Parts: sequence; structure tokens; C-alpha cells
Amino acid sequence: MLEAATQGLEKAAGIMEKQLAKTAFLAGDQLTLADIGYMPYLEYAMATPAKDVIAKFPHVTAWWNKISERPTWQKAVGRA
Repeated sequence: MLEAATQGLEKAAGIMEKQLAKTAFLAGDQLTLADIGYMPYLEYAMATPAKDVIAKFPHVTAWWNKISERPTWQKAVGRA
């Protein structure tokens, strides 16, 4: 079961990686609901061993680092 979840995460991150290689955000050059919709999932994943899967995808990692440092996100997750 864990193996299937890892494969699913790798597939999703691979799709995101291809898009983020072309654009700054998931739906283009501006933050949109597409990005915001994924933020809770990445927040959780980055606090688990799944972060090692995400680390294989440099554009996804860079995107996450950029959006997770936004002051509004920091406030939403209780770090500001």
C-alpha cells in the first residue's frame, strides 16, 4: 500500500515538474487556486518521509520553497 502511494506521489510530482519547468506556478506565471489547492498536501508531505520523493523533482521543490515562504502561508500554518 505504501508502495502504491509512493508511485502515485511520484506520478503527480512528475506532472507538476513538467509544468513548473515551463511556468513559475502551476497554471502560469501568477499564483492561482491551482497552487493554493496543493499547498496543504505539500505542507503535510514535507513533514513526512514523502519529502524525499518530492526532493527528486527540482522544479517542484523550488516552487514549494517559494510559495511556502509567503507571509500569508506562514500565518495560515501558524508560523507567523
